[in-house]
Amino acid sequence: MAGTFAAMAAGPIPAHAAEEGKEFLGSWTAEVDNYKAVWVISQSVNGKWRVAASYYDSKGKPHGGFEGKDYKFDDGKLIFTQVWTKKPRSTWTDNATITVTLEDADTLKEAWHAGDKKGHRELKRVKK
Repeated sequence: MAGTFAAMAAGPIPAHAAEEGKEFLGSWTAEVDNYKAVWVISQSVNGKWRVAASYYDSKGKPHGGFEGKDYKFDDGKLIFTQVWTKKPRSTWTDNATITVTLEDADTLKEAWHAGDKKGHRELKRVKK
């Protein structure tokens, strides 16, 4: 009951919070160092972002993944910190800042940096 009251006291969720960035939602895939990366981007009803990724070998066996944290959506960009739950390769950098933008409805551009290391790639929307 107290949680319900607190949610009501906070007021309604702004409509733009759930609308902003909705084109990012869904599953995305890319080839990364001989792994198939699958990202799932979602947003809760209260507007909180979540990015979870898994990495698979050519036989479909999982080799690792990451979750995002410290999300920010600004000027058409989703920005978050990558935290590996398990690294597919031990040499991959932890706590990279990742910025994703949409090139078109089916193409997501990722740019990442961690210290003096940086990179970029393209992810394609997974069709249902």
